[in-house]
Amino acid sequence: MRKIREILRLKHTAGLSIRVRRQIHVSTKVSVGAIQKLLSKAEEQQLTWPLPEALDDRQLARLFYCNGQQKRDTYLGSFPIKFSLKL
Repeated sequence: MRKIREILRLKHTAGLSIRVRRQIHVSTKVSVGAIQKLLSKAEEQQLTWPLPEALDDRQLARLFYCNGQQKRDTYLGSFPIKFSLKL
C-alpha cells in the first residue's frame, strides 16, 4: 500500500528538517530516500496541505508514479532489443 497521503500530511504538519524525515520513516516504515524523492516531487507539483478533497489515492499516486508502459518505454527508449537463439 502506498503511503503518499500520510507522508505528505506528516511533512506538512511537522516541518522540513532531516529529523522530521526520519520521524516519518519510523512512523510509515518507508525509507528516508523514498520519502525524500516523494517530497521533492510534491514540491515540483506544488502540492499543498490539506490536499483537495476530490483528489483520491489513485489520482494522487498518478501524480508521483507513471504507469508500467510509460516506465518501460522510458527505459527502453530508442534502443532496439536484438537477440538470436542458436540451437
